[in-house]
Amino acid sequence: MKRAIFYSTMLSLTLVGCGGATSGSTTVQTPNAAVTFPIENIQHSDTIRMGRMAEGEVIEGSFEVVNGLADKPLVVIQIITECGCTSVEFDYAPIPAGGSRVGTYRFDSHGQLGQQLKSVEVISAGREVGRFYLQGEVYVK
Repeated sequence: MKRAIFYSTMLSLTLVGCGGATSGSTTVQTPNAAVTFPIENIQHSDTIRMGRMAEGEVIEGSFEVVNGLADKPLVVIQIITECGCTSVEFDYAPIPAGGSRVGTYRFDSHGQLGQQLKSVEVISAGREVGRFYLQGEVYVK
């Protein structure tokens, strides 16, 4: 899924609920996802394909927020993950015009089974929303 229409209804997928504990191994994933502001009505959206993992594994990787504004800093005010199984770390300091900043995500597959598609929303002070997705398959050990 490389193209998405922002500010429209997303295809709903029924996914297994999130677990609470953290356990298992950690794998660092590349390449990065990129969210570029300003967001157009039709905008590029990245999907990070995490692949297959055993239930309980933790996947970590990075994403980039790019300030495509020519004349002012970009202020990210919030990053929302779909559920407690996904978390992010990001420095919320303003991003200078033309600059970018890298953040990290962490997906904990504990309590997850089957196909997973998790969204991460990046919200700017201008109330624009950029998204990227984490996609993978969790199997029983």
